[in-house]
Amino acid sequence: MAQTLFPLLVNSPGKRYVQLAEGTHSILMEKNRLKLFEAVQAFFDEGRKD
Repeated sequence: MAQTLFPLLVNSPGKRYVQLAEGTHSILMEKNRLKLFEAVQAFFDEGRKD
């Protein structure tokens, strides 16, 4: 579903599609959750204006 929705986000000033290995809907409780946190933080840092 994400691959269908992603190209439709045409008015977004920034977007990124990240696919995490062995990630499911409960990734916040899985072993690769730190990869999720890193991806989100990198996205936020990219848009930061210091």
